[in-house]
Amino acid sequence: MLERSTGARLQVKTQTFDPKNQWNYLTTKPEFFDRLLVVLLTDTLTVRDLYDIPSEDIQKFVRVGKENKPIYRFKDLEPWRVQTSSLPGYGKFGRVVPINS
Repeated sequence: MLERSTGARLQVKTQTFDPKNQWNYLTTKPEFFDRLLVVLLTDTLTVRDLYDIPSEDIQKFVRVGKENKPIYRFKDLEPWRVQTSSLPGYGKFGRVVPINS
């Protein structure tokens, strides 16, 4: 997982999870960032899944979609799933909560 103050260029994607939609577009080509952070939210906007993927890894499975934009499937991200329980602010009820709560 990314440490603080590394100077890495991040691409952050946040969206609600839709089990009917397995694809997601990137707005930037992977060669223009160092890491992709994907935050999937539940329909009540709590964190469902979090992924931290090095750019060189995502370049191995990203494809070009019909709009000529890079796309990936959510199931391809599974090896880079972050255990949310390891994050600062993880609450006793299994969700991420503000650190100052």
